[in-house]
Amino acid sequence: MPTLSEYFLELVKRKDVSYERISEETGISNGTLSYIGMGKTEQPKSGTLKKLSDYFGNNPSEKMEIYNSFMRLAGHYDLPPQLREVEIVRRLRRDYPEIYHEIVGDGELGLD
Repeated sequence: MPTLSEYFLELVKRKDVSYERISEETGISNGTLSYIGMGKTEQPKSGTLKKLSDYFGNNPSEKMEIYNSFMRLAGHYDLPPQLREVEIVRRLRRDYPEIYHEIVGDGELGLD
């Protein structure tokens, strides 16, 4: 399993883009991007990881896959097993409402 830094660098390489361009298009500082790339940030904020997944993903499904990988590698999903699924669904509902509603429809999963 790659580290967060390795995964991020692979996405940067695959898209063949500079940190400056990513920064311009996402609003994430060049310093934050550098820290992620060098593995110097322990746990980037979920909002930062969301912006990056939106930037690197080509469609909603791919964006969600990248986001979940970022979150897992950053340690945001290091929760007790019984809480893991609930937290993932809450974050899906919050960060990717279009996918959440595609799965659930007009209903709710009753997580609150």
